Amino acid sequence: MNKIFGIFSLKGNLNYEDLFINTLNSLNNNSRKINTFNDANIFSCAISLTTLTHQSKYDYQPYYSANGSLVIFFDGRIDNRNELTEITGIDKNIDNIPDSLLVLKYFEIKGTECFKYLIGDFAFVIWNKTKKEIICVRDSMGVKPFYYYFSNDLFVFASEIKLLLNSHLVSTEFDDQYIADSLSGLLSEKWRTFYKNIKRLQPAHYLKINNNSSEEIKYWDILSVNNSLVLTEEEIIENMKNIFSEAVRCRLNSIKPLGAELSGGIDSAGIAAYMQTFFTNSSNPFYFFSHIMPDYALEKIQPYNDERENIKLICNHLKINSYKFIDARKKAIIPSLELNLDINAMPTQQHYQAFSDALYECANELNINVLLSGFGGDELVSFFGAGFFNQLFIDKRFDLLFKELQYKYSHSKIKVLKKLLLIFAEIYFRRLYKYYQKYFNQSLHWSIIKYKNASLNPEFEKRLKIHEKVKYYSQNAEPKCFNNRELWHINHHHISQRLEYSQISANHFNIEYRYPMFDRRLIEYVLSVPYYYKVKSGKNRYLYRKTIENLLPPEIVWKEKGQGASIPSVMCRLINDKSKIINFINEAENENIGKEYIDYKKLIDWFQKIIKNNDNSVLYPSLFINYIEFLLFLKKCH
Repeated sequence: MNKIFGIFSLKGNLNYEDLFINTLNSLNNNSRKINTFNDANIFSCAISLTTLTHQSKYDYQPYYSANGSLVIFFDGRIDNRNELTEITGIDKNIDNIPDSLLVLKYFEIKGTECFKYLIGDFAFVIWNKTKKEIICVRDSMGVKPFYYYFSNDLFVFASEIKLLLNSHLVSTEFDDQYIADSLSGLLSEKWRTFYKNIKRLQPAHYLKINNNSSEEIKYWDILSVNNSLVLTEEEIIENMKNIFSEAVRCRLNSIKPLGAELSGGIDSAGIAAYMQTFFTNSSNPFYFFSHIMPDYALEKIQPYNDERENIKLICNHLKINSYKFIDARKKAIIPSLELNLDINAMPTQQHYQAFSDALYECANELNINVLLSGFGGDELVSFFGAGFFNQLFIDKRFDLLFKELQYKYSHSKIKVLKKLLLIFAEIYFRRLYKYYQKYFNQSLHWSIIKYKNASLNPEFEKRLKIHEKVKYYSQNAEPKCFNNRELWHINHHHISQRLEYSQISANHFNIEYRYPMFDRRLIEYVLSVPYYYKVKSGKNRYLYRKTIENLLPPEIVWKEKGQGASIPSVMCRLINDKSKIINFINEAENENIGKEYIDYKKLIDWFQKIIKNNDNSVLYPSLFINYIEFLLFLKKCH
């Protein structure tokens, strides 16, 4: 939870005192110390240090290499410390070596080649005083945020966009494409932000800049993982248990009480179960936090129910007494979005973090500084298995295909034959299959359904060619076969985006998120397992279910579906705040705010339908919330 802010002037004309005075105050968020560094008015950097892990108690950055030419500024946690200590010659039993110093010594030996061997969550900067060169690095999945501005020989970087803006050194011109994506329901590329000239360093990349060149290089490619593991099913499951256990264990390194989100689904339940195996005899308490609906909304407001009974079942089975239900009954839509804007310094395209404010407040009151999450399971480790039958067909595993279809359709020969014909058509006769989907199945891609609600100014919509982009996405989004579908999901834009938003928002409450499902060792292992061990005997998520089978009740392990809402109280907020939202929209329209982007009549009509019909599946209130936040931002700038 360290924060980094720095400047590299390629012309060497930095004024150290003046440039940092606007930013240092905003770095001081529960930090024990802020350290600064300046190199001959060329490079300046500040880092605020916090103490979360046992090793971070001894962290006094910045650190210098043996010859004094390299300096490191590090935010994060390294999970393969034993491997690094062996390579660097440091005694692995010495617990007072901070991760930052370990990484610097590793870099001295291997250079940029070392990045692909680092396991953990991190973002860091290495300054080479001799070469006058900066290297910025971000972890494999993008758990730790890193933003930068590079223009006119000035490179400014930070852990948060807010720090960049506070420096008054960066351009704040809006990016119309980001706005178009936000208002049409799409997610922007991994490098794009709301500000045209502020970029995100992409996950698994490092950025190298000197007087002669700048280049962003991918150091690890998830697409290159080999999926040709040859083991028995028992061996695969046993290995999976060990790797998953380690993914949880290494994220429990904390000197303060631990917390975890518990949704009632099998991803967070599995993490809770493995956490319990490490804390049976420990005095370090931990708490579980669960989003639920207010009691008054049950059976009345979308999604009509929540997972509280499953959560209670999990907690009773694991003998967990310290859990909190978060119904957010006192929370409203607009204040939460205003706080989200203040923290992230821009409109965000997802809002899990915005509506987790009540959870963060509760965790903060309990002095929780580390929060584990099950996010990422659906994306790979417990992937639902879309494209499984198509993959079997392409691989000509017809015996297994027929067997699995019988499980799926309860041995109905007619349904099995129909599905086989559809698989054949989808793979070999794409136009015919699309015709069937359009006129007989009448199923539209979710992006088209969502876009139908978009309340866009027609001129803006035409200029940005929004309809064409949505149409292209709907036709080319999810691959049709299992293996490619897995890779598409785990590599999707929404992952690093949500990780960034959530990490920055939780940091505001002095909390650091950690995600066992995004452990790189776990990801590489799951990708190496043949797909027919991930769906088996009619059960999707089979490998993961077997991993947690002996730790949780069977009705949790083998349940088919959850309630489908990560934060089920959001619709309650919308309905409770109906009049305030309508008044706000009318005020914004009267002040001519955002009319170049938004059709206000359509926006009001859309909201009335949301409140009246109470239907998330067609009306997409999540997209409507994008509009409200965008207008709040414009009003603040007005």
